Amino acid sequence: MLKHALRTATIQFDCPPDKASAIAQLESLINEAALDADLVLVAETPFTPYTTVSDYRPVAEAIPGPFTDLLGRLALHHGIYLCSGTVERDGGEVFNTAVLFSPQGELLHRHRKCTLGPGDGEGGYVPGSSIEVIETPFGRVGILICLDTLDGGNQQAMAALKPDLILVPSYGLAKTHYATTQHIDCMVDECIDEWRLRMQMLAKFCGAYVLRADHCGVEGPLVRVGHSMAVMPGGHLLAEATMRPSILRVVLDGSRAEQLRW
Repeated sequence: MLKHALRTATIQFDCPPDKASAIAQLESLINEAALDADLVLVAETPFTPYTTVSDYRPVAEAIPGPFTDLLGRLALHHGIYLCSGTVERDGGEVFNTAVLFSPQGELLHRHRKCTLGPGDGEGGYVPGSSIEVIETPFGRVGILICLDTLDGGNQQAMAALKPDLILVPSYGLAKTHYATTQHIDCMVDECIDEWRLRMQMLAKFCGAYVLRADHCGVEGPLVRVGHSMAVMPGGHLLAEATMRPSILRVVLDGSRAEQLRW
């Protein structure tokens, strides 16, 4: 259970195809979200589209690097915890990564996505291999990226670490027409329902608050489903965004006790 109330702001935006434009928009949105927030969450791979990019290597950066340096400066400037996805280059390998910065601008935690999608390997991604949590003054924080939450082994590993809060940067995509889009398994309403249920199950199974950040907008023949959300440890849906650009603001109050496990 969280040690004290935590004001959170989850950014949901329509990522443009140009990396520089995306990062400029993100900086402005983080500045806005940081007002009256203790923790800001940004989605998976926030400066590049997912399915309309065939190779992620050209946009990848080392950590530290320009994008994560910016995140550290913003966390320090606003005195917030800041979690964001990124595309990480480490030597000759590329990872779908999420980072968490402290209010002092220090890199506290880095998670590399363990469960990759069908086309991720072709695009250059290598899977991560570990699930961890980090101790903070408000509780134990873990990160799972998108499809990480679908893998039972990842869920078991996270639950064993007894997190108080799980951050889920994600990139939910749904087809709009079965006849023309064969590689996504569900349409928009079904996809949103699946994400909602998956986050509620994750919260209940791990006995933790869950914050999920997603993209919105259109990507080729696909729709980014949005619906960023906050879920309580008992599985109760605390708040949920729509499919429009937004900042979802939620106070996670550790004193609101719920049944934590099944």
